Amino acid sequence: MPTSHSSDLVLAYLRNSLAAQANGQTDHAAFLFDQAVEWLGHNEREYWAATSIPPVQLEIGIGLDAGNNPSRTKNEDYVFAERLVRSGDRETVGIFVLADGAGGHANGQEASRIAVHAFVDEVLPRLMGNVRGLALKDLLLDGMREANKAVCLRNEDPLLFGRIMATTMTAVLSVGAEAYIANVGDSRTYLCRPGVGLKQLTRDHSYVAQLLEAGDIEPRDVYTHPKRNIIYRSLGEINVDLDEPGYLQLQNGDILLLCSDGLWEMVRDPEAKAIHAILSDSEADASEMAEALVDLALNGGGHDNIGLLVIKTGLIVEDLKTIIVPSFAQRVEMQAVASLS
Repeated sequence: MPTSHSSDLVLAYLRNSLAAQANGQTDHAAFLFDQAVEWLGHNEREYWAATSIPPVQLEIGIGLDAGNNPSRTKNEDYVFAERLVRSGDRETVGIFVLADGAGGHANGQEASRIAVHAFVDEVLPRLMGNVRGLALKDLLLDGMREANKAVCLRNEDPLLFGRIMATTMTAVLSVGAEAYIANVGDSRTYLCRPGVGLKQLTRDHSYVAQLLEAGDIEPRDVYTHPKRNIIYRSLGEINVDLDEPGYLQLQNGDILLLCSDGLWEMVRDPEAKAIHAILSDSEADASEMAEALVDLALNGGGHDNIGLLVIKTGLIVEDLKTIIVPSFAQRVEMQAVASLS
């Protein structure tokens, strides 16, 4: 197990353990705390603290709430979010992941927790190395595969008596000013960019999304269709297909939002104007935005568990080592991703 960045990893696990504990997710908090203790046990760990402001700054807000539905008192949405500065190249790196235990499946809470743990354990230590560029995309896919493998392995337990657990997932990995985005299911990642607006960066793997793409329903029908909760792809499937991750070159002022359907379905607006208004508030920090978005979902009914991450980006362009210019293929991919709504 790598040890050169153990102290940074300890802080990452402890911060997220505190967030889970505050949300009443004691199993999740205990697991993250145990991981922190394990890293502390390595005598050769190195602690490195940046003495200057990094050129890429990421501010994180976490929003979690079980919602208003009396039948869903436990939150099945799990998150992990951290930004660190690598000691080797002093690049800011970010790992952001959200999973929503699929509705209608047994033990959805356990499925989402297992998936997040497996993703983080696979990705975080490697992210602290010299990974960048296409290797970052490959690392994101590796994390998704490990998360799926972990849930599939749990489904082999004979004590489940054939009940299959599953979960959605959306995740973002960043190094410096470049980021890759992936998802499975209907948990989403949005980008709010000053002067451009709010765009959904992920594609829903759901029955209603297929109907919408085929032109068989209108955008507003997504929120009321009787089969709106059916997803055709999730973690926990042995041969799950993974879409090519989206690529994004971060700009100063960009805000990323990762969320479960407990947020976007409660807003019931294809253009997500209320979400855009909150993310466009220049006076609010990431935590305040996250809190406002949770309130928005609760005021919209709060019929489902709510989980979300807000990441505000600040770039000191003149201090960047390199300005990343995506290849033509990446630019086409970015345009295609940005066209999703």
